[in-house]
Amino acid sequence: MNFYLFNPDHDLALANGTATFVPPFAVRQMAADLSLLPIWYAGKNSVVLSDNVVAAPFVEFVKSIIPSFTDRSVSVITSDSISSLSFSSQTQISPWGWDLPVRSYLHRLGIPSYLLPSDECMAQIRYLSNRQRAVEMLPKLKLNTSYIGESYYLTDVWSCIEFAENHSECVFKAPISGSGKGLNWYREGIFTSPFERWCRRQLSMQGGIIAEPVYSKVADFAMEFYIDEQGVALFVGYSFFKTTKTGVYTCNLLVEDDYPFVSNCCMKLITNELRPILLKEIEQMFGKYYRGYLGVDMMICKGKAEDSFLIHPCVEINTRTTMGVLSRIFYNQYVYMGRQGTFNIEYYKKEGEALRLHLDNERNRPLQLKDGKIYEGYLPLTPVNTQTHFRAWVDMASL
Repeated sequence: MNFYLFNPDHDLALANGTATFVPPFAVRQMAADLSLLPIWYAGKNSVVLSDNVVAAPFVEFVKSIIPSFTDRSVSVITSDSISSLSFSSQTQISPWGWDLPVRSYLHRLGIPSYLLPSDECMAQIRYLSNRQRAVEMLPKLKLNTSYIGESYYLTDVWSCIEFAENHSECVFKAPISGSGKGLNWYREGIFTSPFERWCRRQLSMQGGIIAEPVYSKVADFAMEFYIDEQGVALFVGYSFFKTTKTGVYTCNLLVEDDYPFVSNCCMKLITNELRPILLKEIEQMFGKYYRGYLGVDMMICKGKAEDSFLIHPCVEINTRTTMGVLSRIFYNQYVYMGRQGTFNIEYYKKEGEALRLHLDNERNRPLQLKDGKIYEGYLPLTPVNTQTHFRAWVDMASL
C-alpha cells in the first residue's frame, strides 16, 4: 500500500525549519481544496488522505467517466479513519514533500514512526532543498558551448551590492523558498534601500543569498525524476510549463515527451547528452538520503546569433513532487496520445466564483474520450463547490 498526502505548505515549512509551523490561511485553504490531487499520480492500490466531504463521491465520479482510472485502485481515507489501515514495512508514505510539520502531523494521525524519516534524514532533506545545491550542480551540467548559466551563493550585503552593480539585470533568491517564490528582481540600475533591506533580512534569516544574471528566456521546461528505495535515480519524463516574467508558475502544457517546444536540436542535446549526466549527478548528490520525486527546472535562452538557442540546465532543483510530475503522469496515463492541452491551478477570492467557472467550463467544453482516453474538453481534477477557492483542472485542445 502507498499512502499519499498533498501538503502545499511544504516549501514554507522547510524555510521555517520548525515542527510547529502553521501555514497562512490561504495555503491551508489550498491544501483542503486540492487534497485529491494525488489521485492522479498515485500508484496502484494507493490511499489518498482527504477530509473533503465529497472526496469519495468525486473519486467515484472519475471512475465513471475515465475507465482507465478504475484500474489503478486508488481510494480515499479521512484523517480520523487512519487507525483502520494496516501498515507494514512495505507501506510507502508519500507526502507532496517531506518537512518537520508534515512528519509530526502524520505521526499524530497514527502513522508508525518506522515509516517516517529520521531526524538525520529530515535534516538532510532540508540541506538538499537549499538552492545552494543548484549552485553546485550547475557547473557540472555546462557540458559545452551549447549551455549557459551562472549562479553564486553570497554571504554578505556588500557582495550583493557588487553583483547588482555589475549586472544590468539580475535576480536574488532566498536559499530556501518555493520554486518561483522568494525572488527579488533587480532591474532599476540602482541598489535601493528596500532592496538592501530585503538582502539583509535574507542574510540574517538564512545565512546567504543566491545571485544570478537574468537571461533572455524563450521557454521553461524541466526534467522530472524519481529516486527509489535503493537511491537509484529514474527518469520520469519532461515537463513543459509557463511562468510570468517574475518566475511565478502559471500552467503546465499537456503534451508528449518529445514535444518540439523550441528547437529539435536543443531537444536532442538535452535527451542524448544532458540527461545521462544529470541522472548520474542527481544520484550522487541526492541518492543517499532522498526518496521520491525530484524536478530540475531548466530553460531555453536566446543565443547571440540569430535563431540560435542555449540551454540553461539547472535553474532550480525541487526536492518534492511537482506540478510537472503530476502533469507528465496524467498525460501518460489518461490522455489520448498526440493530443495537447493545459493543466491549470487558479485561486478565486470571491466565494462561488470557482463553482461558476467550473459549471461554465463543463457546459462549454464537455469532456470527450477516444478509446478510453481524454481527447477533448474540460475535466476538474478536484471537487468544486460554493466554498471552493482553489481549482485544478485540465483543458484538452490544440495549443
